[in-house]
Amino acid sequence: MGEEMNVGGAQEQLELAYAAEERGDWDEALAYCERAIQLDPGLADAHNYCGVVLEQLGRLEEAIAAYDEALRIAPEFVEAQENLKEARRALGQSRIWQVVRQGALGYGAWVAIGQAVMISLVLSLLDRAATLP
Repeated sequence: MGEEMNVGGAQEQLELAYAAEERGDWDEALAYCERAIQLDPGLADAHNYCGVVLEQLGRLEEAIAAYDEALRIAPEFVEAQENLKEARRALGQSRIWQVVRQGALGYGAWVAIGQAVMISLVLSLLDRAATLP
């Protein structure tokens, strides 16, 4: 009985997170997501939505971890799979632009850019390979 209350409580917290998002309050949405996860760590929807919120807050690495956890719980969760792909791409692009913005385009910077581009290409190829029959 206590477990059912926690699951219901977690779903309620998730609904409050959605409402906070609609108001544009991403920090509040994150707090509700985190509470939902505390109440029911096995709720894949909460981990996935936490990732969405973290992305909006610019916290890409944490968003990727949240999507990974959602997929650990529910490996066939298509929305989390797509969110993870997009977050990884965004992180790769972010790293490229970070190096460019720093203006330190010596040899080491170009190597870092090349590595980031290669990572992005490999991730794209892996995504394509995953969809092949």
